[in-house]
Amino acid sequence: MRHHYIPQWLLRNIQDSNGKIHGFRKADPDRGIFTTTPKNLMVEKQFYTLRGESGAARQKAEEEYSRRETLAKPVADKVISAARNNARPCLTPRERLYIHLFHCDTWRRTPDVAAEKRELNGPFDLDAFLESYGKERNLNDDDIAFVRDHILDPDTRQVIDHDARVRASAGPPTPDVFGYLGGMGLGIARIAKPGKSFVIGSYALAFAKYRGENHFWLPISHDVAVEPYGFAGTETLVELNDDCVRSINEASFRESSIVAARSEQLLRSLASRFGYTL
Repeated sequence: MRHHYIPQWLLRNIQDSNGKIHGFRKADPDRGIFTTTPKNLMVEKQFYTLRGESGAARQKAEEEYSRRETLAKPVADKVISAARNNARPCLTPRERLYIHLFHCDTWRRTPDVAAEKRELNGPFDLDAFLESYGKERNLNDDDIAFVRDHILDPDTRQVIDHDARVRASAGPPTPDVFGYLGGMGLGIARIAKPGKSFVIGSYALAFAKYRGENHFWLPISHDVAVEPYGFAGTETLVELNDDCVRSINEASFRESSIVAARSEQLLRSLASRFGYTL
């Protein structure tokens, strides 16, 4: 099964008028800019399949993501339509929470973020885990030795690491994160100038400054991006100039291993800016 870590409907909001989307993979610069469809981009086989489960439970995480995407899409459509008319969408508290959770989910579920977390967390402390695990289950030395050998088996280790990553990303936000998102307003960035557009990166979010403040934008279309911002119940709509759009796109390119856009020329310009010769 193929799993999109950036939802197809979001990629379709980035595609060009011919239904195509242009991509660049940093690990394969010799390929240059390639043209494809949303169906074949930001996708990996069995990325959310729980390998240690059997039957229907193996796809539990993917089903949960699909459910959340279904809740978020009509809210995103509402935000995009209002922003293009230079208006606020007037979301309900529930709708605002759906788009905030989608913002959070879309970032934390990506391979780029998983790799970043592995690097930050460092190697797995097996001895500490076995000590805690043994005490919880009152295991003797022979039992602990068996568990150690099982975990050290390369195939088992791969399954454990994969399923731990899937469960962590597909689970609900912690109470602290949930409370934080529930108390936030919505920031909406709109590109008004025709011909300008956002890219979408495999890191999903673009951490960029706007008027001296740090922002973490999620493009939900080629011309609209969102983030949790301000006080609960507020909706802040801003119109971005060329420099701001460029800053957001550069942030997406800098953090992502794969970058996609509706414009081949835009991708080529960004790649050149970061030292890639195409």
